[in-house]
Amino acid sequence: MQKGFTLIELLLVIAIIAVLSSVIISSLTSARTNAANNAVKSQLVQLRSAAEVMITLNGSYNSLCTPGSETYTMFQKASENSSNGSGTTGLCLSSGTGGGVLASGVATAYSSGIKSATDQQWAASIQMKDGNFYCVDYLGRGRVQASRGIDNSPTDVNCD
Repeated sequence: MQKGFTLIELLLVIAIIAVLSSVIISSLTSARTNAANNAVKSQLVQLRSAAEVMITLNGSYNSLCTPGSETYTMFQKASENSSNGSGTTGLCLSSGTGGGVLASGVATAYSSGIKSATDQQWAASIQMKDGNFYCVDYLGRGRVQASRGIDNSPTDVNCD
């Protein structure tokens, strides 16, 4: 009597290993996406807290979204976590000014056009890796939404 495995037994074991590996790889990819999305949310919540400190100390949100400011650097870092190579991933608006962030994390000027933000308004929205946007604003809101939200209304700077 011969000892060893038949060809069918070996192929069956290889097939089982292949199926298990694909399940594991798929769950790891999903976990990475969720982790990146949670990092974006966390950083934008920190931006919202910094904005509240800014309004308390300065009485306005004037420089919140000004490229080069500490708060804008926070916004850029959140955008870098979300970058998926799809172009502009985020928008930060305050007091009629703002900046867009490219997928590479480079700040670009954004003209707010007909936005009428006052020094008491601001909003920031970033596209997450899953394609949805996370938006925070001066009203204390933070939510996931299908569109950027803050550039859909001509007069309000909030997450509608």
